[in-house]
Amino acid sequence: MKRSTRLPARYQGASAADLILLGLKDILAYERGQISLRTTTYPIPSAAPAFNPSAVTRIRTRLHMSQAMFALYLNVPTRTLQSWEHGSRQPKAGEARLLQFAAADPKLFAKIMLGLNGSQKPAPTPKQVLPKRASRVGRKSGGTRKTAVRRIARPKRG
Repeated sequence: MKRSTRLPARYQGASAADLILLGLKDILAYERGQISLRTTTYPIPSAAPAFNPSAVTRIRTRLHMSQAMFALYLNVPTRTLQSWEHGSRQPKAGEARLLQFAAADPKLFAKIMLGLNGSQKPAPTPKQVLPKRASRVGRKSGGTRKTAVRRIARPKRG
């Protein structure tokens, strides 16, 4: 799909090199105060709050989710979520922002994470979403045990 972009008349039909040159001339004219450019100002949000272990657990229980399911919603490993809830690790900035959204409005958070966009589709069951458990490989290879690769359950094609 081609993106529709309106260029000023003087840019129409110009080669790539000409567009770069015209852009540089516009920058110089702007710096000299000869032209003004359209600007948009956005407020800068404050940093996401820090979450203590009980707060993470409280958010998850308000959503009525298991650790595995909540970890899937946050796109983090289950072990990471467990370490947040036990206090051995802190959520990073992006993860803390998602937790902030989940704490503010749990129902909206669940809808957004499922991509419902207002429709009332049923939530997937853990069997549909969760990967199979990793199993230990019994063979010794070089004196160490290897962990089998996790496989994601795929629906049967019919």
